[in-house]
Amino acid sequence: MMAAAATGLGATSSIPRFPQFRRLPLELRLIIWEDSARVPRVVELNSCQKRSKLSSRTSVPAMLHVNKEARQVGSKYYEKISPYTLDRNICFTFIRWEVDIVLFHEV
Repeated sequence: MMAAAATGLGATSSIPRFPQFRRLPLELRLIIWEDSARVPRVVELNSCQKRSKLSSRTSVPAMLHVNKEARQVGSKYYEKISPYTLDRNICFTFIRWEVDIVLFHEV
């Protein structure tokens, strides 16, 4: 659904799939996963001094949701930033310091 929104496709459009990916040699798949971790993201952190809390709406990098193989590669690159308070829950986000951009907001 997110990919459809990013490409401007409607929710009823089918998202292109590549089921042959798992048939590629492991070395090639690992190169592809590592390359996907090089894409910079904007990680927004919101600070509320009244409540002494830090929050973020930045989603977890997509590669950490794909499958075990992608998650293993991604965990080498992304650092989990936690815990911080977000609406009475303990939450976290991930950052890759070498490429991601951190944007601080004071609310």
